[in-house]
Amino acid sequence: MKENQQLLENIEEIDHNPHKAAEFRHLVIQQHKCHVNKSLAKLADLMGTHIEVRSSGNYIFDERGEKYLACGGYGVFTIGHCHPTVIEAVKSQLERHPLSTRALLNAELAQAAETLASVT
Repeated sequence: MKENQQLLENIEEIDHNPHKAAEFRHLVIQQHKCHVNKSLAKLADLMGTHIEVRSSGNYIFDERGEKYLACGGYGVFTIGHCHPTVIEAVKSQLERHPLSTRALLNAELAQAAETLASVT
């Protein structure tokens, strides 16, 4: 676990080091086999599936630094990954109130619900 965490903390080094990229991929597959989905991890290993490690704009990058066009959801078609406005809004919320207890009413939840209701 510590080994994978160290690799994640130094992800920039993995992009330019084939040995570290292979080591990282192996560790992630082993973690998936033990803790996430054994069958999917075996299939990913068999197929040579790579590990996504970062994203920017409309692209996702794997552990080798290879770039892929992001063709999936989560707003990538409208704003891209890591949009500066979204990053600042998330940082602001995390600094102010990172987790709602649900014991009290939440202003952000009420505003989001009202906004959603206005477009549906």
